[in-house]
Amino acid sequence: MPRPRIPLNDYGVLGDPPEPGAWTPTLPVSVVVSTLRGHARSLPLTLAGLAAQSYPDHLLEVIVVDAGDGPPVVLPDRVPGRTRVIRPEPGTSTTPDAGAAVADGHVVHLLDADLVLLPEHIEAHMRWHHLADHLVVLSRPRHAPGMDGTRMDGRLDRRLDTTSDLRAAGPKAFNAMVGVPASVPAALLRASGGWQPSGEYTELGYRLALAGAVFVAERHARSVHTGTPAEPDRSYLAEHVPTLRRLRKQRRTHLVPYVEAVVPVGDAAAEDVRATVDGLLASDLHDIVVIVAGPPTTGVRAIREAYAGRSRVVFAEDAPGMASRSVPFRFHCPPGWVPSPQTLRSIVAFADRKALGVLSLALDEREGVVSARLERTAAMNRARLLARPGEDLDDLVHETFGTLWEAGETWGIAPASAPRPETSRPGQRRVAARRSRNPLRRGLVGLLTRT
Repeated sequence: MPRPRIPLNDYGVLGDPPEPGAWTPTLPVSVVVSTLRGHARSLPLTLAGLAAQSYPDHLLEVIVVDAGDGPPVVLPDRVPGRTRVIRPEPGTSTTPDAGAAVADGHVVHLLDADLVLLPEHIEAHMRWHHLADHLVVLSRPRHAPGMDGTRMDGRLDRRLDTTSDLRAAGPKAFNAMVGVPASVPAALLRASGGWQPSGEYTELGYRLALAGAVFVAERHARSVHTGTPAEPDRSYLAEHVPTLRRLRKQRRTHLVPYVEAVVPVGDAAAEDVRATVDGLLASDLHDIVVIVAGPPTTGVRAIREAYAGRSRVVFAEDAPGMASRSVPFRFHCPPGWVPSPQTLRSIVAFADRKALGVLSLALDEREGVVSARLERTAAMNRARLLARPGEDLDDLVHETFGTLWEAGETWGIAPASAPRPETSRPGQRRVAARRSRNPLRRGLVGLLTRT
């Protein structure tokens, strides 16, 4: 499977997909049909639409997930050749994840049992999956007359129109995943953590984005929704999707933090570690978690005792190679360097505005380069998906998202021993600070800067 380097979400670099009927599919697809109460009458229509698909029958399997809230599902006469019903045990998942767990296909195509597909629907989705193996393909159903879906249709269509069918949507393309139909490579679905009990498609889309996905809007995959669309649970999304900043209006911590900050202990003095951790905890960006990484030495045990009961401070022997599956940003800060209260908010806002994958901050250049580093989880995981043996991840991040070097002092990061400015904010002194740097520093940062 080719792995093209798609910048941000601009899947236009893939070129035009083949026209339906003018190519030879090779990838198997598993269609997972979720049933809910009231779907008994619409399920035969859904299965009849699947039986009439143009996609080769030998590459298509259908898994009907019986929600178990009524009589067992009975398959009608007209179904695709490989169709089966699964009914999870009571107390276990009755969501699409139950079907995805037993799916054999390279791609999992998610449907509800109140959708009727036109014949080329599956083929329209699958032609994209033959071009790259980290695409999530979305299509918009139209609502049957009398169903209250017009407002949602209009809102989503406007989003597609203003982003060139998501090609210009950047890291926020996942916002368009508000329901089914949606098709996802099975490996990517597993890497994202799969379906969660909430049943929120936007939250699933967010985790797929963090896993490295590119989102494709496929307008030619037509379907009709015979049920009533459900609006997403905004309170759930506020807790689990940190990048929806408009939903996080309260200055408090949330179930999924916006930033995961890592402080490696190494051979640093305990007071230097504590100074850095205290600086991070004083940030005016409240939804962060600080990971103190180091083996359980005497010094680490003392630090652990100092933060006993602080829920925003956790300890790990080694910082994991990637951020937690649901955290969008990870900030690495060496001990003994203290960010100002505004630093984290400022650098994350800057990196997000520029859609950067990595923002590196040079702190000390006297004996090698000491640096802090902000990583976007989606960019790092995209690079891991694309990397061939021996390839540098930062080069891939630069190619697909962008990387940049800046001077840490201009963003308010200073040694623990340095006096803290009382009035200046990160970014206000950036031009003056750049002019005041000595020629050696100016030359090194210029060499490291990638534009």
